[in-house]
Amino acid sequence: MIACSQSGPTVQPEQTTARGWATRVRNTSTTVDTRALLEAHNRYRRAVGVAPLEWSSEVAASAQRWADELVATGSFEHSSGPYGENLWSGTAGAFDQQSMVDSWGSEQQDFVSGKAFPKICRRHWSECGHYTQIVWRSSKRLGCGLSRGSGLDYLVCQYDPPGNMQGVKPY
Repeated sequence: MIACSQSGPTVQPEQTTARGWATRVRNTSTTVDTRALLEAHNRYRRAVGVAPLEWSSEVAASAQRWADELVATGSFEHSSGPYGENLWSGTAGAFDQQSMVDSWGSEQQDFVSGKAFPKICRRHWSECGHYTQIVWRSSKRLGCGLSRGSGLDYLVCQYDPPGNMQGVKPY
């Protein structure tokens, strides 16, 4: 289930063990700030003249399922779903959702305009592939999921249709 509001992620509650030590309780019910996530993505798209993404509840449900799976398994890998995908992980509660997206957007500095994928970055495509997925012209719908566990937040954003297609320019 995806809970949408204008607030940031909820704080993970603490539970006291029999010995009195505070431990973190696994809590995957974090809040996705759809407005902040859309605005953060669309700011990068506006800067290069690409149409804004629209929020998709269907894509968001897929992203939330994958974010929950990452927390449950303690892994950090892409899903094999039908969407393009960016993954982010960091200290629980330390970053707002705009900052999470901005970490992908900061890869713009390594992007080489006018080139087709995968020759889009100064070095290897993985150094700017998150950014190019954000600005990929043919991607129209966005959905994100946020989950928390083991002291980490996991943000999964998925894009429909997917970007970073071989031999195609991002925009």
